Amino acid sequence: MNDINFFKPYLGKKKINFNNKFFLSILLLIISLSILGYGVINHLKINKLSEKVLEFQKVAENPKVLKRVEEIKLEEEELNAFKLEVESIRDLKKSLVKKDIIGSLYIDAIISKRPNDLFLTSLYITPENVSITGISNNRLSIAEFAKGLESIEGLGDIFVSNIVREETDYKFELESNLLEEEEVEDGTVKEKDEEPEEDEKEN
Repeated sequence: MNDINFFKPYLGKKKINFNNKFFLSILLLIISLSILGYGVINHLKINKLSEKVLEFQKVAENPKVLKRVEEIKLEEEELNAFKLEVESIRDLKKSLVKKDIIGSLYIDAIISKRPNDLFLTSLYITPENVSITGISNNRLSIAEFAKGLESIEGLGDIFVSNIVREETDYKFELESNLLEEEEVEDGTVKEKDEEPEEDEKEN
């Protein structure tokens, strides 16, 4: 006759419950250790960063370093000022070169209006004025020269300030102002547009 163990099913369940609790405990232990390890690592990192911050702060507050920083700032300011001066000199040089070119072209344009029997003894051109002196053997050539200068663009009213007769020649002085700094195109000074004839105006 076989013996019947009525407690056998309960013993199996107890064993299973025991195994589940064991694995759960192991899992909780692993999670706890992981969290603890993560916290420790973060704490170490924070301590290391704090040490670096303190080192940088010491360097930043070092009187020698602060003095060197001020020196570098002054050097940078001086360098910027020097750059501005260089740019100003370059701009001035360009302006002077341009004025020299324009002055030379005005001289060529003025000389081109000179009649054959009229000679220039001096010619001065400034950014504002033109001053001319010369001699001619007749007054008509002086008037013709002044009329020719009126066709040069950029010259204002032509004023013959003085005409003096010396023996067989006439010595004259002529003045004009530059209206504005004309732009030079193709290396020439432009001519003023000629006014229409009277009969064209009437038509």
